Amino acid sequence: VFAIITEGNRIYYINKMKVPVTILGTQEVIQPETRTYFIRNTTEVDIKLPDDVFHENIYKFTFPEQEPELKAVLRVKKGSSSQIFVKE
Repeated sequence: VFAIITEGNRIYYINKMKVPVTILGTQEVIQPETRTYFIRNTTEVDIKLPDDVFHENIYKFTFPEQEPELKAVLRVKKGSSSQIFVKE
């Protein structure tokens, strides 16, 4: 799971995946099994989630101005196939 939570002027990133996730625009990299936060300066967040499938793996999220909000990407792998669920 990779989760993005906004609350007030902060945006929290929680990476429970086994791969690093890149926050596009800022080029911040959230390492596996870590969490961090930044001062929020936008209502849109684009992330790049590397995978072994042949598509761009970029997910775009929009957040309300000051309301708390949760967005997440869940990747489930069974054998050689994977499923991706996005909570927008």
